[in-house]
Amino acid sequence: MRVLTSDALAEAWPDEYDIDNLSPEPHTTESTELQNQGVPSLADLTLSPAVDNAMARNDIEQLEYLLMIPGKAELVKKYLMTKNPLPDSGTALLTNIITHEFESTSRVVLNLSEYPHLSSDQVVHILKALAETLPGRIRSLKLSGNQNISTVTIVEALKAFPQLLRR
Repeated sequence: MRVLTSDALAEAWPDEYDIDNLSPEPHTTESTELQNQGVPSLADLTLSPAVDNAMARNDIEQLEYLLMIPGKAELVKKYLMTKNPLPDSGTALLTNIITHEFESTSRVVLNLSEYPHLSSDQVVHILKALAETLPGRIRSLKLSGNQNISTVTIVEALKAFPQLLRR
């Protein structure tokens, strides 16, 4: 394909191009600034609707391949942090993400304080599921900032993880 010259562009859009001072790339500084601002990729933009769709259909298995892509699990996790209330299908997704994080690192601290909207039942469900998938692995549990935590939640946490050193 033939490329338009700067003269032809200036003729078509005189307000955009200074005829006396033609430059080959009039908007390069703007596009560089946009790239430096961290414009999300198209795949990242479609992530939220995909997660919402999977949770609405209670079919989080469709997201398993997505969670294997480096960086995507963290994006899904951050998105789940914004949900208030988090649907019950979201707790299963969150449990899968946490399990993958623990299996791929040497972490021993489970920080659920990042999710202040989790209900007491959801916290207990996540803890019981993690106790099965990560037995003896979690040594410390953070639940601060969640107004829904009760003494029943703490008792269930201790039952699930009797080896806790800190809570």
